[in-house]
Amino acid sequence: MSNPYETPEAGGTAGGWAITTSRSLEDASQMVADYFLSEKYRLESGTATDGYYGIGSNLLRMLLGGLIKRCRFHVTVQPGAMGTVVTVEKGMSGAMGGVIGYAQMKKELERIRAGLALRFG
Repeated sequence: MSNPYETPEAGGTAGGWAITTSRSLEDASQMVADYFLSEKYRLESGTATDGYYGIGSNLLRMLLGGLIKRCRFHVTVQPGAMGTVVTVEKGMSGAMGGVIGYAQMKKELERIRAGLALRFG
């Protein structure tokens, strides 16, 4: 953990968060994409099965810090032993926004994970 703003769950599924569903890979990735779109996030890079969803602007976040909402999440949807596994991790630390930005990022990660858990529930 070289980054002081990194939390243990940002390192992967070993101590992190994942949803296992019986849905197909295509179904699960479409559900994830629909959820993020409904929350005003866009797919910034990658694919629906391994990509980064984000909201806000890096430039404005650098200029105005925690006053600007900027979040980015790395989402993977992959086959697992018991079905399809969906993981959501931070795609950025939130440190650009200082203490406020870090707290916002942590809170938003929890909100997104809870929303996906309900969606797949």
